[in-house]
Amino acid sequence: GGEAVRTTISASDERVSEALSPHLIAAGIRLAGLDLIGEHLVEVNTVNPGGSYHADRLHGTDVSGRIIEGLMGTPLRRTLQGPA
Repeated sequence: GGEAVRTTISASDERVSEALSPHLIAAGIRLAGLDLIGEHLVEVNTVNPGGSYHADRLHGTDVSGRIIEGLMGTPLRRTLQGPA
């Protein structure tokens, strides 16, 4: 029931992410959303890490497209346009 708001990633956020990343990778999880309150990890979203939509909407980025490209291993533009 929360509302996404524009924010920046803090040094504390990065420390939590760096500490958790090896465990997620070992479990085969390539993409996850981390919910943090201050320095406390409260939730790891691995089935539906939908934060990329909000990042794009709030920051005018294309995180969603970059994620798809990374998962597919090919630039999205080429995939959608078909062979040259």
